[in-house]
Amino acid sequence: MEYCTEQGLEAALKELVEVIISDVKRGNCLIVLDEKQSSPSKPVIPALLITSALHNELIKANLRTLSNIIVNTASARDNHQIACLIGFGATCVHPWLGLQTVLKIAKDLKTDMTSNELCLSYRKCLNKGLLKIMSKMGISNVSSYRGAALFEVIGFSNEVNSFCFPKNTTLIRERVLKIFIMIFCQLSKVIMIQMTLLKDCINSKIMGKIMHLILALS
Repeated sequence: MEYCTEQGLEAALKELVEVIISDVKRGNCLIVLDEKQSSPSKPVIPALLITSALHNELIKANLRTLSNIIVNTASARDNHQIACLIGFGATCVHPWLGLQTVLKIAKDLKTDMTSNELCLSYRKCLNKGLLKIMSKMGISNVSSYRGAALFEVIGFSNEVNSFCFPKNTTLIRERVLKIFIMIFCQLSKVIMIQMTLLKDCINSKIMGKIMHLILALS
């Protein structure tokens, strides 16, 4: 999901969607969208944008039921962010930065819980939060929530909204695509730095405080 700044976010997004659709037509049913970044000089396509755009393009090509979108993300760490990804089409989400945060903190915590138990507790918290979000909409299972796009889109240009969020109306459209690209280029650099800052966050002793830390990084 990395792209060159010279290419631009819009071109990279559309090119990646075309490549994935071609692969699905050839019989590849598992799509893994990996948000990991190899270099600060190479920004990453935001997971929510590519997930929603791909989901809608697969529907147009009558290929959505033949494929599964798996998102390996750093930008989604709490239940609301993961709900957005699922709500815009993700089959499942792997919040690798959240899990690595738990594992790093677990090394220095004086607790009876093992690293695996802490990760399971983190996942349980996310699942409960997701179920709570769905229940407020009267939805009882994830398959009904997936791709429902029950969100309001704010701040995107018509260009971004029509390609990535065609089901959603945008009431505030002043922001242009170039400003959006600049914001996420800076955000990509911040995500690379976050892992080095985790060493200073080992005072938490219970899972609730770990969740607060993850929310603070959002």
